[in-house]
Amino acid sequence: MKWLPYVKTAYAKGIDEKLVQRRHILRTGLIESNTVIAVMFGWLVSGTVVVEELFSWPGIGRFAYNAVVSDDYPALVAVVVVFTAVVIIVNLIADILYAVLDPRITLSGDAR
Repeated sequence: MKWLPYVKTAYAKGIDEKLVQRRHILRTGLIESNTVIAVMFGWLVSGTVVVEELFSWPGIGRFAYNAVVSDDYPALVAVVVVFTAVVIIVNLIADILYAVLDPRITLSGDAR
């Protein structure tokens, strides 16, 4: 199996295998997964419109579809604001998780 240099170094230091997997391998893999999950959450939220209308489930997606069909602009704006707020909050959580998963990233705000 091909290991990255920092994983080889951790094994060479004699660190326990589970600790290496948790601290070195898993944390690195979670950074990329965190990005994909945050991006795909936007697709998930927008997909509610299709799923709820297709299966006749009551919810915000069906409400959005009915607002579009009946030209109810204030309701449509409200749905867009709610969807946008949810996506922004999920991306904020993902950005905070970057700082938790990768110690090189700080939340200080300095652009050095």
